[in-house]
Amino acid sequence: MDAALILLAGGSSRRMGRNKAVMPVGGVPVTERILNRMSPLFSEIIIVSGEPGLFREYPVTVITDVDEFAGRGPLAGIYSGMAGSRHDRLFVSACDMPFVSSELAAYLLEQLDDETDAVVPVAGGKVHPLFSAWHRRIQSELEQTLREKQYRMIDFLDRIRVKNVAEHAFRHLADPDKALMNVNTPVDLKKAEQLAQRK
Repeated sequence: MDAALILLAGGSSRRMGRNKAVMPVGGVPVTERILNRMSPLFSEIIIVSGEPGLFREYPVTVITDVDEFAGRGPLAGIYSGMAGSRHDRLFVSACDMPFVSSELAAYLLEQLDDETDAVVPVAGGKVHPLFSAWHRRIQSELEQTLREKQYRMIDFLDRIRVKNVAEHAFRHLADPDKALMNVNTPVDLKKAEQLAQRK
């Protein structure tokens, strides 16, 4: 697919107490699980991380945040990934989602059009912007937002044209509870391990 995957692996993992990107689930590091599922879909893969050495073994491009916005959260990571990519269509995924669905990612990317800047799934009454499709045309708006020191994802989404996709529209492709699951805490990790073993 003529699109890039931007994998955000720059979080502090405070609630987990260790780096979530390399944390094993079902015996496989989460980053590797994501790459195994998503790599066939994309012609370019970029990992944005403050610890690039962790990902040397993977055949991907690893970058750090643009210096001016280093450590400023997911929006800074998305901006840095855009700046480092050669594609107009980009798919953003957090690094702590062990059961991502390439089918769902492809479906969301297909919803990008001339009138849409980002496509975001909605499940369980929540938007999930860290598993969503984006178009490069918002890069300058994103840069301006970061320069204004506005770092909240939900506020930025209000500044661009977003298409929210309800879970009933994609449930046939992936179980939202599993595909959009984040592993943020030891309790989440225990649940993820149970799901991995069940499979």
